Amino acid sequence: MQLMVARYNLEQSEHKLTELKVRQQELELQATQNALNASRQEAVGFALFLQSRNDLLEKIREMIKQGYKIPDQELVPHLKKINTFISQCQNNDKSNTTLLLNAEEKNQEFLQRLSELHPNLTQGEKHLATLLRANLSTKEIAMLTGNIPKTINMNRYRLRKSLNLSSEEDLTDYLQNI
Repeated sequence: MQLMVARYNLEQSEHKLTELKVRQQELELQATQNALNASRQEAVGFALFLQSRNDLLEKIREMIKQGYKIPDQELVPHLKKINTFISQCQNNDKSNTTLLLNAEEKNQEFLQRLSELHPNLTQGEKHLATLLRANLSTKEIAMLTGNIPKTINMNRYRLRKSLNLSSEEDLTDYLQNI
């Protein structure tokens, strides 16, 4: 009878332990989900920032195209108008600067872990790793950095080599799991 009671108590303890493990996994899953949602919001904010930047550049481009058709005596006031427009956009850009600083702060932890794992990375490789971790494509990185996609691909190759990754391992997945 004592043996059966002991087994019952053992099963109850194991059941409680299993419940605690399940609860812990649920909490970990919730924390991961929250982190994922925060990352998505960051990505959406960054995408909106890029879109607004592209819209701004397109508007400036159109204003410059209009300048080609303007007679010489009206060109200087038109250029002043463009310059004023750019200044106004720079003054209204504070929210985007805050967005970039916030993203930079969140990436500091990542950069610290990356530096611990790979202390010989250059500043450029760390910057590329940050952009790749944000799941940006080669074209998007090229637009952000002002380089051509071929240069970005070469830099990705060098980063892969510095991280000692084989060609079968996905670079972006590796960086996101750091």
